[in-house]
Amino acid sequence: MFILIIISILVFLILKDGTISVNDSILLIISFFILVFLYKKFVYQDSKNYKKVNSEDLKSNARVFANLIFGLLTLLVGTELLLNSSIIVAKHYGISNYVIGLSITAIGSSIPELASSIESARKKNVDFIIGNILGSNIFNFAIVISLAGLFALELPKPLYITDLLRDIIMILITMVCFYIIIKNHNYLFSKILCTLLLGLFTMYQISLYGISL
Repeated sequence: MFILIIISILVFLILKDGTISVNDSILLIISFFILVFLYKKFVYQDSKNYKKVNSEDLKSNARVFANLIFGLLTLLVGTELLLNSSIIVAKHYGISNYVIGLSITAIGSSIPELASSIESARKKNVDFIIGNILGSNIFNFAIVISLAGLFALELPKPLYITDLLRDIIMILITMVCFYIIIKNHNYLFSKILCTLLLGLFTMYQISLYGISL
């Protein structure tokens, strides 16, 4: 959570001019590895209580790995079809690429994570869900944005600082709510907060398209 907050603030500072350069990308990557190193050195405590898996267990679970690969490929193909179709429809109605990225592309690319999180919740593997959410967001901020800058991405139209500030604030609010949810042990309060968070996301998506209620 600490790494994600710092990376989010750094991304906002880098994108204040509406663009991302090669130097910005290098700075972001270096910052990412420094934060990971500091976290590993001063915060993370390696646990020795996890069950080790021997080679015989891996051989007997070959079918599980095959199902894993098949499921991953199926999700990737389905997501690709959804994204391509959604983007074509959105562009037909004159929706900007930035809004498409914040809504249709973001939702479509998160479908595999949503599917794995739902299944993990059914099996009571909450720690996997938390790690998946934090890890994917850190990767998107630190690596995906950096790669775009390293390829000398030039935006045809710089981002507006007001839009960027709105989105960063939304991210920070979401992270705070997420932290409260995972640290709270009151079942009813967690359900209420999850419902409010879902409503906040819905209102955010509606605001992107300028729909008045």
